[in-house]
Amino acid sequence: MVCQGYSCYVGFFLFKLIGDLHFFLGGSKKNKIHENLKTVLNVDDHTASRIVKRNLENHYIDRLHIFLYQKLTTKEKILEYVRFENIEFEGG
Repeated sequence: MVCQGYSCYVGFFLFKLIGDLHFFLGGSKKNKIHENLKTVLNVDDHTASRIVKRNLENHYIDRLHIFLYQKLTTKEKILEYVRFENIEFEGG
């Protein structure tokens, strides 16, 4: 199924939600990352938590978004979702 209309937004929302669930239920791995960020970047608890949460959201969006684009097989279908700048297509 090609990502069309609102289905893309719903898909990305669900992937972000999975990242949020991982953050809230993450346990020791999340805590280790949190403590490492505080130590290495010298940030407070709130900032470290925000970074960890955003990282987990982005992780799931990055890894799962390929399932939204199963049939991007033509130039026209690709151009519906991807914007290219300073690139010329050869051959029409």
